[in-house]
Amino acid sequence: MISSIINISNQLLIRQSDNVFGFLKGLVLALIWQLYKRTLGFPIIIETYTGALFILRSNCITSSRFIYEGKPDEKYIRILSFFASENTVFVDVGANVGLYSALMVGNFNKAILFEPNPVAATMLMQNIAVNKKINDYKIYEAAVGAEEGQVSFPALDNPLPTASITSDASIDTIERKMYRLDDVLGDNEEFVIKIDAEGFDAEVVIGLSKKLEDGKVKICLFECHNLRILKKVYDFLFVENKYNYSIYDESRKIDVLDDFTEKKNRDIFIVRNDLASEYLKLI
Repeated sequence: MISSIINISNQLLIRQSDNVFGFLKGLVLALIWQLYKRTLGFPIIIETYTGALFILRSNCITSSRFIYEGKPDEKYIRILSFFASENTVFVDVGANVGLYSALMVGNFNKAILFEPNPVAATMLMQNIAVNKKINDYKIYEAAVGAEEGQVSFPALDNPLPTASITSDASIDTIERKMYRLDDVLGDNEEFVIKIDAEGFDAEVVIGLSKKLEDGKVKICLFECHNLRILKKVYDFLFVENKYNYSIYDESRKIDVLDDFTEKKNRDIFIVRNDLASEYLKLI
């Protein structure tokens, strides 16, 4: 527990370096949460900063983020929510326990969610159900990529959000079907998409070729672990194809990769060009 508190203190110091009260408040909440996890540990339903409900669990990293950060991923959730409309479907690839999906239930009437980890998928269903959207949100316990097929994931007994496709024969695995988004998403709707596929993000984007060609994707956020992933998406969008989209490293439009330095875990937005001015006002 001591090492956990030291780690949390360091994180709080980075976020609250100019706010002593904020640091102390965060530290007290962190101490209470650590004690609660190690004693009672029952799930707790909270109202989040978006007004949505979320079930906090002692074995869930995302739950701890609400305690330590208060408003996890607030900016990105606000941006994606802005592009919601009656005919817009939210798509969450790598939904985990539903940080994005559950927090945006007040904005999207329909959603399609993918989570291959069965423990995380169960918690995801519960977080959607507690918000009374389980009938409108379709959940696939599956993977997403550039082609249909079968893939293996580590067999986990927790909702770890970093599980990725593996070919390691020395560990216990589970088999999951892999879909292409083009084959799952309808033709008469538009889409707001979040991708967190643990290094497989470029393949997910490539599986969107028809929807991108038809301009059905309003905005897509994906996690970029390294320059190789970014280059693969860049080449697909602008070299292999000429889609009516731009890509942004937050407010910076990426026109060339020549001067793009390596930086892990950057978040990249793909934005339809007619919506770029609206996006830039939000970032």
